[in-house]
Amino acid sequence: MVPIPVSLNETLGAAFVGDILAACLYGLTTLQTLTYFGRSQKDSVVLKSLVALLWALDTFHLILISHTVYSYTITNFGNVPALLSPTWSVISQVFVTGVSDGIVRAIYCYRIWMFSGRKWIISTAIAIGTLVTCGSSLAYAITGLHQNTFIELERYSWLLYFSLSWAFVSDLLIAATMCTLLAKRRHGALRKADRTIRVLILYSINTGVLTTLCTLMALIAYAVSPHTFIYIGFYFLLPKLLLNSVLGTLNARKTLREQMSGGVVSIPLPSVTGSAELSTDRTSEGAQNRRFASALFEHGKVPSGTDRIATDAASEEFDA
Repeated sequence: MVPIPVSLNETLGAAFVGDILAACLYGLTTLQTLTYFGRSQKDSVVLKSLVALLWALDTFHLILISHTVYSYTITNFGNVPALLSPTWSVISQVFVTGVSDGIVRAIYCYRIWMFSGRKWIISTAIAIGTLVTCGSSLAYAITGLHQNTFIELERYSWLLYFSLSWAFVSDLLIAATMCTLLAKRRHGALRKADRTIRVLILYSINTGVLTTLCTLMALIAYAVSPHTFIYIGFYFLLPKLLLNSVLGTLNARKTLREQMSGGVVSIPLPSVTGSAELSTDRTSEGAQNRRFASALFEHGKVPSGTDRIATDAASEEFDA
């Protein structure tokens, strides 16, 4: 067997940086989780339980990756050949990542199904991508526990490629679907509602870009440098980015609801012809915005007219 040169910067260094960034994201996850439970009085027990489970998995994930770095840097200090063998924790974190990411994507899939008016085509595509990603991740983790070195684990690299590729496609599909469905809800008559929808579209794009970019970087890093830990550093971040994206969406509901249903701003106008009509229009728009917010965020029933844009699927987007 040809000896493989080991670079500490590309192995321990990459894992250490990944662990530090993951710890920072975990702090954000914990803050968002506490914020969620402070605002989730109206959410179902199932959703609350899933959020609690996801936070527990995220905590366990941080423990595993920290144990990995500790094992290589402290327990095996100066033992460079130890870097050629995977620890049980670095393999186990793949298992935890697969379960956590699968739950998050399932939440997104369900919400898209509700928001699209219970249409099965796009939801089924996302569900298939989620199941394939989760299944291949679990298969790679189970297989990795029986391998003694990373060289032996490379025989099953196709499972990792398969998992990361499907994760990339699934996250991209989720973000694109959310943006498309939200764009269809825009209506020129409700300016506050349109502004809120634009914010939601931008948020979906930003969070989708973060997760898909990190997945793509992990995939490229493994393809280019499979004998380093650079791809592992990116992989450490995946479950925390995905969990923070869904928690951020859930926590944004209250703020966006208040922006849409807030009172009408009073602006003094000169007593000219048409001023009364303008005031009436403003009041009417404010009432429509409040009804739209109620339908969009709280499953409210939309009375009639232009407010019909918020019926059925729209009312399920955030409180599904």
